[in-house]
Amino acid sequence: DAQIDQRRDLRERAMGEWEGMLFRDLRRKLLDSRTIDDPFGLKFQPPGGESISEIAKRVKPILDEILEAKLDAVIVSHGGALSVILAQLVGQEIASARSFKFSNASVTELARNDWNVFVIESYNCLAHMSDIKSLQGSFDGSNR
Repeated sequence: DAQIDQRRDLRERAMGEWEGMLFRDLRRKLLDSRTIDDPFGLKFQPPGGESISEIAKRVKPILDEILEAKLDAVIVSHGGALSVILAQLVGQEIASARSFKFSNASVTELARNDWNVFVIESYNCLAHMSDIKSLQGSFDGSNR
């Protein structure tokens, strides 16, 4: 039997005082927060928000549970959190999360190989959306 668990820890990154800001403005602030010691902004926290490193710590127990259970699982979340999750599941450093980008409603499939290592089978797939007529872009008018 399939079981559905809602896990608060799979939520998107908390942006604190920056919540609700236009994406282009938020992106600029995040890019401006990079330092020599933190070139990918992994430790940077928006005022009252959380860092990418904190997301990684938040989702790690869930990922450990999936790895230990060796069962099929579906994770539904947001792009920022999913990029951190994907980096961890394929055994990469958290900085590699900056390499992943997810379209809304996309599907990424992983399969476990004989060494219990996840392999990316498909990434950011939108084939299931090909017959659906929907608005392009985003609500705030920015292109992500």
